Amino acid sequence: MFRIFGIFITCYTVVLSTVTSYAYEPPRSALSINVQTGQTLFNEAASELRHPASLTKMMTLYMLFEALRDQKVTLETPVVGSRYSADRAPSRLGLAKDEQISVDLAIDALVVRSANDVAAAVAELLAGSEDAFAERMTVKARQLGMKDTVYRNASGLPNKEQVTTAQDQAVLGLALKKDFPEFYPRFSVQKVSYKDRTWDTHNNLLKKYDTINGIKTGFINASGFNIVTYSQEPNGDRLIVVMGGRSAKERDQVVVDLLEGRTPFHQLTEDQQIARTADLTKQKAAEKQELAKNKATDTQAKEINPSVEVAALEIEKPVEPETVSETPTDFDLTQTAAIQPYAIQVGALPTKERALERLALARPALKETNLRQYTVPLDTSRGVVFRARFIGFETMKAAFNACELIEKNKIECMALIQK
Repeated sequence: MFRIFGIFITCYTVVLSTVTSYAYEPPRSALSINVQTGQTLFNEAASELRHPASLTKMMTLYMLFEALRDQKVTLETPVVGSRYSADRAPSRLGLAKDEQISVDLAIDALVVRSANDVAAAVAELLAGSEDAFAERMTVKARQLGMKDTVYRNASGLPNKEQVTTAQDQAVLGLALKKDFPEFYPRFSVQKVSYKDRTWDTHNNLLKKYDTINGIKTGFINASGFNIVTYSQEPNGDRLIVVMGGRSAKERDQVVVDLLEGRTPFHQLTEDQQIARTADLTKQKAAEKQELAKNKATDTQAKEINPSVEVAALEIEKPVEPETVSETPTDFDLTQTAAIQPYAIQVGALPTKERALERLALARPALKETNLRQYTVPLDTSRGVVFRARFIGFETMKAAFNACELIEKNKIECMALIQK
């Protein structure tokens, strides 16, 4: 990863997505249920603990629907952004501090955009704080029969203690449809607009299959690609949960395989496994080819205009919180190969100054003294965000251990492999 630090930020997005896809392969789970008969049609590790990622927002929405039903809020009730909610990592709607949206828009933002800033703002609306809301979410999970699920936030952002199972997610999916028939159709909404932006749903199956009417997708590194989906079938409606997909495409294919009576990827015959693996290998090769093309384009641009200053990665020296500075040190990027490629990210903030504040806030929890901190600007649909990271861990375990220490201070943390 370090040899490509000098590429343009437009290329950096490609690099990051490639690294994320293959750095870690989380365990898979899958469950398919005939809703009318209650028969389990397929079960693969459905009772084993997994991270829910943005499937978490299904419970956030359940509790928001419950508040609507009990007339504690209305569709016109304002959801107000706070500094805390605005600082949540992407995906975001872009709800700034003191800005307001209606509960009505918040529902679509959670379903379609999977907006973490809106999830936190809804939590603050309903419970005063996200921590308090997460406690209520866990209590509600037990009331619904979700015996293994623990919530620590309203969005699904990384937290090692936030766990669930495919079985529990199926219980929640069925409860949403049964308990809130008036609101359930909102899970079929495919677009949401805010200010001058419009986003399409992350649930590609909604666009491809008329029988499918929801419910939610999710992804973080620790979980892989997840989905809970409901399909109205002639022989009985299907509720399907897939967790741990290696890509959105593979996750969706497992759903389609289950709907059409085929055996999912990890249960194929040896010959089928070889054929499917060959397809994935071609996909990886195509991504590498695209990356090489982008790198070549960047090299040509620098030869044409050597004065261009590339800012894909800005390195700051380790500093104590009270002396944190925006000014990066002179750091020789040609020597970065000597640094271990294991890193942690402690947030994605709207400005570089806020990213530096987050780094200063997180550093006291770290035991390692040889870590370098840096901010990674990334262009998103709502503008540039700055990812706050520390590099220099010798092993992934060391990075995970660092995250555990940081998360005790209520700071989000994610371990990464950069190569």
